[in-house]
Amino acid sequence: MKLFHLLLSSVLAGKKDRKKAAPFTDDELEQYGDLSKREWNKIYKNIDPEMEVAEEDFYLKFKRQVFNSGRSDKRRRGFDADEFRLRFPRNQWDVDGICPDSVAAVSWDYPFGDVTITNRVVIVDRNVDAGVVKVLSGGKLIFKDRGPDGNLLKFRAMALKAENGGEIWAGSRSCRYQGKLDIALYGNHGDHDRDFGYKYFHCDKDGVVEVHGKEKHHWTHLEDHLFKNSVAVEQLNWSQDRNNNPSTQLRGQKRMVIHVLSAEGDLKDTFSIKTGDEITEEVKNMLSLENLKNGEIVIFFTDLQYSLTSAFRVLLENLGFQNSVSFATKFSEASATFHKKKWSQIAGIINTGNGQSDMQTSIPEEWKAPAPLYQTVGPIGLGGEKAGFDFGFDMKSTWGDSDVSSMAISDFQEILDNPYGTADAINFWNSFAQRVEYTSSTKGQSPKIKVSHDISSWEIGDKIVIASTDQDPLHSEVFEIRPCGDCDNNELILDRPADFTHWGRVDQRTGIDQRAEVGLLSRNIRFYGEMQPTCDYARTRESLDGDSPNRRTDWCNYFAEMEGENIDRHGGHIVGTKKFKNFHISHIEVFNAGQPWLARYPVHWHHAGYVGRMGGYEDPSSFESLSIHDCFSRFVTVHGTHEATVKNVVGYNTVGHGFFMEDGVETYNHITGNLGIVVKPGIILPTDRDGSICEAANDQFDGAEIGREPCEALSVFWMSHGANWIHDNAAVGGTAGFWFFHHTASDKYAFEAMPKSLENGRREWRNNKASAATYGIIRSGTVKDDGPTAFQPAPFLSMLPEDDPTGLKYHSMPEKWQEGDFRPNEDRKIDDLRPNLWERPESNWADEYFVGFKVHHTTRSNKIEGANVHIENWQVSDNAKGFELVTSEGVFGAKKTIKDSTFVGFTRNTGHMRCGELNHGDEIESKSLDTLMDCSIDDQPQLPKPNSVEEYHYSWYKPMNDVYRQAPLPRDEIQGGIVVSASSEPTIISNNFFFDFFPDRAGYGAIRAPIVPGHNSRFTTNPENLALHSNVFENCPLIFGDDKLSNDNTADRETFAVADVDGRIASHPGYVLRTQNPFITTGCEVSTVNDDFPVHSQHKLCPFSTRIGQLDISFAKEIGGYLADNNSKKEVEFDKATKLSAVVESDKTVTFKPKLDVNFIPTGDIFIGLSNAKVLSEFRFSICVFDENRYNILALRERIGHDGLLYSDYTYEWAMASSFEQLTSSFMPIAYFVDDGWIHFKLTESTDRRQGGYFTDSNGNGYSVADSEDYFTRGWPFVGLETASYPFNNIGGKLKVQLNDLYNSDTRLSGKQIASSGTCGDFNDSELCTR
Repeated sequence: MKLFHLLLSSVLAGKKDRKKAAPFTDDELEQYGDLSKREWNKIYKNIDPEMEVAEEDFYLKFKRQVFNSGRSDKRRRGFDADEFRLRFPRNQWDVDGICPDSVAAVSWDYPFGDVTITNRVVIVDRNVDAGVVKVLSGGKLIFKDRGPDGNLLKFRAMALKAENGGEIWAGSRSCRYQGKLDIALYGNHGDHDRDFGYKYFHCDKDGVVEVHGKEKHHWTHLEDHLFKNSVAVEQLNWSQDRNNNPSTQLRGQKRMVIHVLSAEGDLKDTFSIKTGDEITEEVKNMLSLENLKNGEIVIFFTDLQYSLTSAFRVLLENLGFQNSVSFATKFSEASATFHKKKWSQIAGIINTGNGQSDMQTSIPEEWKAPAPLYQTVGPIGLGGEKAGFDFGFDMKSTWGDSDVSSMAISDFQEILDNPYGTADAINFWNSFAQRVEYTSSTKGQSPKIKVSHDISSWEIGDKIVIASTDQDPLHSEVFEIRPCGDCDNNELILDRPADFTHWGRVDQRTGIDQRAEVGLLSRNIRFYGEMQPTCDYARTRESLDGDSPNRRTDWCNYFAEMEGENIDRHGGHIVGTKKFKNFHISHIEVFNAGQPWLARYPVHWHHAGYVGRMGGYEDPSSFESLSIHDCFSRFVTVHGTHEATVKNVVGYNTVGHGFFMEDGVETYNHITGNLGIVVKPGIILPTDRDGSICEAANDQFDGAEIGREPCEALSVFWMSHGANWIHDNAAVGGTAGFWFFHHTASDKYAFEAMPKSLENGRREWRNNKASAATYGIIRSGTVKDDGPTAFQPAPFLSMLPEDDPTGLKYHSMPEKWQEGDFRPNEDRKIDDLRPNLWERPESNWADEYFVGFKVHHTTRSNKIEGANVHIENWQVSDNAKGFELVTSEGVFGAKKTIKDSTFVGFTRNTGHMRCGELNHGDEIESKSLDTLMDCSIDDQPQLPKPNSVEEYHYSWYKPMNDVYRQAPLPRDEIQGGIVVSASSEPTIISNNFFFDFFPDRAGYGAIRAPIVPGHNSRFTTNPENLALHSNVFENCPLIFGDDKLSNDNTADRETFAVADVDGRIASHPGYVLRTQNPFITTGCEVSTVNDDFPVHSQHKLCPFSTRIGQLDISFAKEIGGYLADNNSKKEVEFDKATKLSAVVESDKTVTFKPKLDVNFIPTGDIFIGLSNAKVLSEFRFSICVFDENRYNILALRERIGHDGLLYSDYTYEWAMASSFEQLTSSFMPIAYFVDDGWIHFKLTESTDRRQGGYFTDSNGNGYSVADSEDYFTRGWPFVGLETASYPFNNIGGKLKVQLNDLYNSDTRLSGKQIASSGTCGDFNDSELCTR
């Protein structure tokens, strides 16, 4: 009670100001850091109502301050092997295999109202209506199993709770519940005294909750395609009629229309031949089997009138129609006379791969008008990835309200010639229509589908969800299983045709697996909330804060506008809290669950602590094989909880983050085998929210405009701590499928690595898949754990901008205890996790492996920050940026690998045309049976807001040498398999396959290639740090993005370069650079890559013996200028740079002259450094300062301390040469010379760490490193492929260190420049330096 009186007195005395972000003292936090919510409620019980309404918010502030100060029990939880004991043994009924409903018990005999069960075993064997039901003190509540053929048992209550020795059972894992059971929670917000909110199913301290339904397979994949409307191709359709074509001449154009499709039935080209025109050589070539060598399909049809000629017959016969007897007969009949040849209507289709064909005709009687063709042509079999399915087209022509075939041809001709001359002519043209629609023999049928697992446990009437396999997650669909008399154990019949196509095969050529996930939604035990007609409340975290301007603000209207309906969102929720005895739920269905309120989620551990071995649990707590759908706040939440298992859960259609780790401290949890489909913007946290309400809903710094960036992080898997096992999950939708990030509460989070795999001992996450998202997989970013400030105006728990200097970077390191000494109470000490750069040659970074990931149909990028990051066996396809290679700022000694993966630019899964008419255009007369234009959804109604982000949309277009397909509208021009945004760590890209990257602009200015420099890679790509080996490029006209396709920022890519270790890119091994690179020329030759493609790429190939280095230049402010090779008189122009890193050649002079037309006079500090250079290489750099009498040079060296930080030493002396000749010819390792407005510098690389050396840390302590080829081998995976002419140099990070340092020299100067209006004279007879 002393505790209560102390806090109570301080609160009443006004010492606890709720408006403060941290109102509690250190002494209070230390003494009462584990204060429970129950104790907190007692403190506030007798305080005035004003405090009562803020009670929960104030308690949350207290716990947050405890957490941020490092005193929280969940952060300092210790484990001592000597004291280890199983405080919570396994349930005895599970051990003995006893069915819970078989024990002696009394039937439910309580009247309606609140019920407390103590010291008795009660069995629910009839339908029950109750109020709040609590089970405690030896009480047991057991649900009777009526068996699979029994009637539904329904238990209806306002709330349900097990605590203090109470137990609730519905089956067990050894005796699963086989009957039908509904647990339904009812009531409005505030209908009863609040415990854990309202409408809860709660397992509290010393309680047991065991609910286990019938075991059914959780989710699987399609094993064959499921097509929209059961048609195996996109049901494209064309129409020429009065509505589309006011001009009668455009409704019937007297021609033969031809469509060319791929083997899979995807449209490639459309064109036509006017009647009477000769068939051109171009058309003959387009329709030759030599050109159509991939099993293409050709269709043709008459548009009103086309005279059949022998040349056209030969054209068709050459396509393969000569093998069809019916073709010969029908064509001869249609061209038997002059009249029939002119007026016969024909339509045909042929598969040029297998020769299957069909042709239909409408032949007029002699001198009579022709009859329109209204028939289905085909079907014929498809090929490629749709082999086994068929395709045809419906030809639907209508000519007038009456049959014109009995009309004399002269009268018919009069109607055509004078469309407005008579009433009959007007009627004819007004009702005239020509329509073509793609179809198949299975159109409209309820399909039988095949999946990859035995699903005989699924039952007739069960509902399943089939995930989207294109860019739009809302193309996921729910179906019901219908009876099937001849289905195998992996087959079933759906209740209706699909509304969208769902891909179901692994690509035979590339191995890409885009198969749709199929999840079971129906279970025999159902938990749900009974819903009211309309929304009662929707609260943000801020609206629960007594100090917030958004206090008590409801957001029901926002949800109603976003989703188009006003519905109740006060669902039920299941929660387990600290020190329960046992808490396990499996194979049940959860829907109408979760609430728009903090900590009210469908299923949830809430500050439960360690719920496995470290917490004394023999049987770790788990949620397994749940079906969670149509909920109002997340799928599963792990909050302040460790060692829990979330396994094989299917989640579909919820609000906010799906699988959610809340505070960023949750560790050693098993998140495995889960499927999440469709998450919609929520309201509770800033990161849940759509950017459109980011400012309105948040509590940012007064008067600050924060825009959208602190929000819009909606994720299917929101993983806030890396020390968890995350394997075999699939995410469909979200701003991100998987978002891994840090909280700012402690700097040490940046150093924590993923745990070692229990199977192979490596630190790895395996076999996760993301699709239909903005970002598929992203490990980047930081969430704020403090409130808004003027410096950081974004609110508490929002996402910091990527460039925020306070954001944490991933610098993961192996914790000592994980090497064998398992002591979690020590595993968070910062002292044990410092970089320790000098303890071993490769530094102290943990090798983290991301293995077997699949990423498809993402619209922005996928990236993983970290020190030693290894990408292995990925599949990446149909993305804007497949994998974005990003640097790790300040991580010395890091390395990266990308290996054994497959990158595909465009797959055979072409998506859906969703953006208006096929042949739309500015002029309505452009409608045509043979015109197909690119289109985007920009000018169409946008997709619903719940689809990830508000402005999400995509386009429909044809890339070069490809088919028409759905693709995201590019957010920038960079699109590629691997986008190199930075490569300051050595990176090996090896043994990968790259397929089908087409480099055309696609109408939107996109650079598309297997490997592309990103916007942020200005002058930074050093070939010493980016090596390619044993990669295969197939159908990739360009290996690297082509500068000519870029409208601006070309300087970003002109010095992009790689090391081609095995010569697979060019003709032989060497450095591969852009031909525009002006700084490296010696021994180089121009090589044309893929010159057999319509678009090819020219690169400069330089031998590995070329002595190169990286010149780093930093400016005090953004400037523009000209960086030039003064020897070859080539230059690179740039704008608005604060830092440049140019890869340059030894023994050459590089010059820099600022632009005067941007009002720049060089002032402040200019830093020049050398890195990544071979030993004894000499580099010269000249900078125009406009007046050599107004400068001051301070020389410095930099070194890396034991803590990994950069330290500067200004004691080094520069040598001043007396002439430029002396500077360039004498042995003056680091010198400068001033002349005519120029300062000329020479820097020499003098040492190499691999040769040994003596290094010092920040405290001056010395360390000796001996010669170590072994280090070189361990640090660089492909050293065995090294030749004498190509030693990989400088294995490490940014490599900005001293002469005798960690990796090699980095000598910088600081040129203190005073503003001057002078000019630079000519230098070395170069016109580049005078402007």
